[in-house]
Amino acid sequence: MRRPKVNSEVPTSTEKINELYDYYVQHEQSVRFAKFGYALINKIFKPHVSFETGAEKEIRRLLEEDELSLVLAANHVTNNDHYQLSGAASESPALNPLVGHTDILAKASLFKIVGIRQIIDGFGGIPTFREKEGGNARTAAAVVEASVKRIEQGRHMAIFPERTNHTQDPTLLMDFKPGIGHIVTRARKRNRETAILPIGISYYGDSAKKAEVVVGMPITDQFVKPGEVVEATREGMQKALDQASVTTGRRES
Repeated sequence: MRRPKVNSEVPTSTEKINELYDYYVQHEQSVRFAKFGYALINKIFKPHVSFETGAEKEIRRLLEEDELSLVLAANHVTNNDHYQLSGAASESPALNPLVGHTDILAKASLFKIVGIRQIIDGFGGIPTFREKEGGNARTAAAVVEASVKRIEQGRHMAIFPERTNHTQDPTLLMDFKPGIGHIVTRARKRNRETAILPIGISYYGDSAKKAEVVVGMPITDQFVKPGEVVEATREGMQKALDQASVTTGRRES
Protein backbone atom coordinates (compact mmCIF):
# COMPACT_ATOMS: atom_id res chain seq x y z
CA MET A 1 0.00 0.00 0.00
CA ARG A 2 1.36 3.42 -0.98
CA ARG A 3 2.45 5.62 1.93
CA PRO A 4 0.03 8.58 2.17
CA LYS A 5 1.40 12.05 2.78
CA VAL A 6 1.04 13.81 6.13
CA ASN A 7 0.69 17.41 5.00
CA SER A 8 0.76 20.66 6.95
CA GLU A 9 -3.04 20.60 7.01
CA VAL A 10 -5.23 18.09 8.82
CA PRO A 11 -7.10 15.86 6.34
CA THR A 12 -10.64 17.20 6.08
CA SER A 13 -12.43 14.54 4.08
CA THR A 14 -13.43 11.14 5.42
CA GLU A 15 -11.74 9.59 2.39
CA LYS A 16 -8.36 11.19 3.21
CA ILE A 17 -8.61 10.33 6.91
CA ASN A 18 -9.44 6.70 6.10
CA GLU A 19 -6.62 6.54 3.55
CA LEU A 20 -4.10 7.74 6.12
CA TYR A 21 -5.08 5.41 8.94
CA ASP A 22 -5.79 2.40 6.72
CA TYR A 23 -2.13 2.59 5.79
CA TYR A 24 -1.03 2.39 9.43
CA VAL A 25 -3.47 -0.42 10.20
CA GLN A 26 -1.83 -2.47 7.44
CA HIS A 27 1.74 -1.25 7.97
CA GLU A 28 4.31 -3.99 8.57
CA GLN A 29 7.04 -2.76 10.88
CA SER A 30 10.58 -4.04 10.34
CA VAL A 31 11.61 -5.75 13.57
CA ARG A 32 15.28 -5.63 12.55
CA PHE A 33 15.12 -1.88 11.86
CA ALA A 34 13.30 -1.25 15.14
CA LYS A 35 15.81 -3.23 17.18
CA PHE A 36 18.72 -1.39 15.56
CA GLY A 37 17.10 2.02 15.96
CA TYR A 38 16.01 1.49 19.56
CA ALA A 39 19.48 0.24 20.49
CA LEU A 40 21.04 3.33 18.90
CA ILE A 41 18.65 5.60 20.79
CA ASN A 42 19.49 3.79 24.00
CA LYS A 43 23.21 4.46 23.47
CA ILE A 44 22.53 8.15 22.86
CA PHE A 45 20.07 8.87 25.67
CA LYS A 46 21.00 6.11 28.14
CA PRO A 47 17.81 6.21 30.24
CA HIS A 48 18.03 4.54 33.64
CA VAL A 49 15.20 2.01 33.95
CA SER A 50 13.75 0.75 37.21
CA PHE A 51 10.58 -1.08 38.21
CA GLU A 52 8.08 -0.94 41.00
CA THR A 53 8.33 -3.98 43.23
CA GLY A 54 6.98 -7.02 41.43
CA ALA A 55 6.35 -5.22 38.12
CA GLU A 56 9.22 -6.76 36.17
CA LYS A 57 8.15 -10.31 37.01
CA GLU A 58 4.51 -9.54 36.18
CA ILE A 59 5.43 -8.04 32.80
CA ARG A 60 7.37 -11.17 31.88
CA ARG A 61 4.37 -13.29 32.85
CA LEU A 62 1.92 -11.18 30.83
CA LEU A 63 4.09 -11.24 27.72
CA GLU A 64 3.85 -15.03 27.72
CA GLU A 65 0.10 -14.73 27.05
CA ASP A 66 -0.63 -14.69 23.32
CA GLU A 67 -4.10 -13.19 23.73
CA LEU A 68 -2.99 -10.06 25.58
CA SER A 69 -1.49 -6.74 24.50
CA LEU A 70 0.27 -4.21 26.69
CA VAL A 71 -0.75 -0.56 26.52
CA LEU A 72 2.17 1.55 27.75
CA ALA A 73 1.10 4.89 29.24
CA ALA A 74 3.80 7.47 30.01
CA ASN A 75 3.83 11.09 31.13
CA HIS A 76 4.89 13.77 28.67
CA VAL A 77 7.66 16.07 29.91
CA THR A 78 9.78 17.04 26.90
CA ASN A 79 10.09 16.31 23.19
CA ASN A 80 12.62 13.60 24.09
CA ASP A 81 10.10 11.41 25.92
CA HIS A 82 9.58 9.15 22.89
CA TYR A 83 13.32 8.51 22.79
CA GLN A 84 13.47 7.74 26.51
CA LEU A 85 10.67 5.23 26.13
CA SER A 86 12.33 3.61 23.11
CA GLY A 87 15.69 3.48 24.86
CA ALA A 88 14.12 1.96 27.95
CA ALA A 89 12.55 -0.82 25.87
CA SER A 90 15.94 -1.62 24.35
CA GLU A 91 17.76 -1.43 27.68
CA SER A 92 15.45 -3.60 29.79
CA PRO A 93 15.34 -7.38 29.20
CA ALA A 94 11.75 -7.40 30.48
CA LEU A 95 10.64 -4.76 27.95
CA ASN A 96 12.86 -5.85 25.05
CA PRO A 97 10.25 -8.27 23.60
CA LEU A 98 8.11 -5.20 22.84
CA VAL A 99 10.65 -3.79 20.37
CA GLY A 100 9.42 -4.19 16.82
CA HIS A 101 5.95 -5.18 17.99
CA THR A 102 4.71 -1.89 19.45
CA ASP A 103 3.03 1.12 17.88
CA ILE A 104 3.48 4.55 19.42
CA LEU A 105 1.14 7.47 18.99
CA ALA A 106 3.15 10.55 18.01
CA LYS A 107 2.23 14.10 17.02
CA ALA A 108 1.62 14.46 13.30
CA SER A 109 4.04 17.37 12.91
CA LEU A 110 6.95 14.92 13.29
CA PHE A 111 5.79 13.02 10.20
CA LYS A 112 6.07 16.15 8.04
CA ILE A 113 9.84 16.44 8.45
CA VAL A 114 11.72 15.34 5.34
CA GLY A 115 13.82 12.25 6.03
CA ILE A 116 12.23 11.63 9.42
CA ARG A 117 8.95 10.11 8.26
CA GLN A 118 10.46 6.77 7.22
CA ILE A 119 12.34 6.50 10.52
CA ILE A 120 9.22 7.18 12.59
CA ASP A 121 7.26 4.65 10.54
CA GLY A 122 10.03 2.15 11.16
CA PHE A 123 9.81 2.78 14.88
CA GLY A 124 6.07 2.01 14.84
CA GLY A 125 4.78 5.60 14.85
CA ILE A 126 1.13 6.46 14.16
CA PRO A 127 0.34 10.17 13.59
CA THR A 128 -2.07 11.99 15.87
CA PHE A 129 -3.35 15.50 15.21
CA ARG A 130 -3.45 17.69 18.31
CA GLU A 131 -6.22 20.25 18.77
CA LYS A 132 -3.81 23.14 18.28
CA GLU A 133 -2.80 21.56 14.95
CA GLY A 134 -6.41 21.35 13.81
CA GLY A 135 -7.22 17.90 15.12
CA ASN A 136 -10.92 17.22 15.58
CA ALA A 137 -13.40 14.55 16.64
CA ARG A 138 -13.09 12.69 13.32
CA THR A 139 -9.30 12.43 13.40
CA ALA A 140 -9.38 11.45 17.08
CA ALA A 141 -11.92 8.71 16.34
CA ALA A 142 -9.76 7.46 13.46
CA VAL A 143 -6.70 7.24 15.74
CA VAL A 144 -8.66 5.25 18.32
CA GLU A 145 -10.03 2.85 15.70
CA ALA A 146 -6.60 2.35 14.09
CA SER A 147 -5.08 1.69 17.52
CA VAL A 148 -7.72 -0.89 18.38
CA LYS A 149 -7.25 -2.67 15.06
CA ARG A 150 -3.48 -2.84 15.66
CA ILE A 151 -4.11 -4.30 19.12
CA GLU A 152 -6.47 -6.84 17.53
CA GLN A 153 -3.54 -7.89 15.34
CA GLY A 154 -1.62 -8.76 18.51
CA ARG A 155 0.51 -5.63 18.69
CA HIS A 156 1.23 -3.49 21.73
CA MET A 157 0.59 0.25 21.99
CA ALA A 158 2.45 3.18 23.60
CA ILE A 159 0.53 6.33 24.48
CA PHE A 160 1.16 9.68 26.15
CA PRO A 161 -2.33 10.25 27.62
CA GLU A 162 -1.85 13.85 28.77
CA ARG A 163 -3.26 16.61 26.57
CA THR A 164 0.13 18.29 26.20
CA ASN A 165 3.66 18.20 27.55
CA HIS A 166 4.48 19.88 30.84
CA THR A 167 4.82 23.63 31.17
CA GLN A 168 4.68 23.78 34.97
CA ASP A 169 5.42 21.15 37.64
CA PRO A 170 6.92 18.06 35.94
CA THR A 171 6.25 15.96 39.06
CA LEU A 172 2.48 16.20 38.59
CA LEU A 173 0.38 14.83 35.76
CA MET A 174 -1.72 17.13 33.61
CA ASP A 175 -5.24 16.59 32.27
CA PHE A 176 -5.77 13.36 30.36
CA LYS A 177 -7.32 12.83 26.96
CA PRO A 178 -10.05 10.14 26.91
CA GLY A 179 -8.45 8.18 24.06
CA ILE A 180 -6.73 5.51 26.16
CA GLY A 181 -10.03 4.67 27.82
CA HIS A 182 -11.79 4.15 24.51
CA ILE A 183 -8.91 2.11 23.09
CA VAL A 184 -8.76 -0.31 26.03
CA THR A 185 -12.52 -0.82 26.43
CA ARG A 186 -13.14 -1.16 22.70
CA ALA A 187 -10.35 -3.73 22.35
CA ARG A 188 -11.92 -5.77 25.12
CA LYS A 189 -15.31 -5.68 23.42
CA ARG A 190 -13.56 -7.24 20.42
CA ASN A 191 -12.18 -10.03 22.61
CA ARG A 192 -8.63 -8.71 22.84
CA GLU A 193 -7.45 -8.41 26.43
CA THR A 194 -5.07 -5.64 27.45
CA ALA A 195 -2.96 -4.69 30.45
CA ILE A 196 -2.02 -1.07 31.05
CA LEU A 197 1.64 -0.44 31.86
CA PRO A 198 2.00 2.90 33.71
CA ILE A 199 5.36 4.63 33.27
CA GLY A 200 6.86 7.69 34.92
CA ILE A 201 9.63 9.75 33.30
CA SER A 202 11.66 12.29 35.27
CA TYR A 203 14.75 14.21 34.12
CA TYR A 204 17.85 14.94 36.16
CA GLY A 205 18.41 18.65 36.84
CA ASP A 206 17.87 20.89 33.83
CA SER A 207 18.83 18.11 31.44
CA ALA A 208 16.36 17.13 28.73
CA LYS A 209 18.44 14.05 27.99
CA LYS A 210 19.33 12.18 31.18
CA ALA A 211 16.18 10.58 32.54
CA GLU A 212 14.88 8.10 35.09
CA VAL A 213 12.20 5.82 33.67
CA VAL A 214 10.12 3.96 36.26
CA VAL A 215 7.83 1.17 35.10
CA GLY A 216 4.85 0.58 37.36
CA MET A 217 2.84 -2.52 38.14
CA PRO A 218 0.67 -3.59 35.18
CA ILE A 219 -3.03 -2.81 35.57
CA THR A 220 -5.05 -5.87 34.60
CA ASP A 221 -8.51 -4.90 35.85
CA GLN A 222 -11.33 -5.63 33.39
CA PHE A 223 -12.72 -2.13 32.98
CA VAL A 224 -16.09 -1.52 31.33
CA LYS A 225 -16.18 2.28 31.12
CA PRO A 226 -13.51 4.46 29.44
CA GLY A 227 -13.49 6.81 32.43
CA GLU A 228 -12.49 3.95 34.72
CA VAL A 229 -9.50 3.23 32.50
CA VAL A 230 -8.43 6.87 32.56
CA GLU A 231 -8.62 7.12 36.35
CA ALA A 232 -6.75 3.87 36.99
CA THR A 233 -4.08 4.81 34.43
CA ARG A 234 -3.66 8.23 36.00
CA GLU A 235 -3.24 6.72 39.46
CA GLY A 236 -0.67 4.19 38.26
CA MET A 237 1.27 6.76 36.26
CA GLN A 238 1.41 9.23 39.16
CA LYS A 239 2.76 6.51 41.44
CA ALA A 240 5.50 5.67 38.92
CA LEU A 241 6.23 9.37 38.38
CA ASP A 242 6.52 9.92 42.13
CA GLN A 243 9.16 7.20 42.33
CA ALA A 244 11.03 8.60 39.34
CA SER A 245 10.89 12.14 40.76
CA VAL A 246 12.34 11.01 44.10
CA THR A 247 15.22 9.30 42.29
CA THR A 248 16.05 12.42 40.24
CA GLY A 249 15.78 14.65 43.32
CA ARG A 250 12.74 16.57 42.09
CA ARG A 251 10.65 15.36 44.99
CA GLU A 252 11.38 14.25 48.56
CA SER A 253 10.59 10.66 49.52
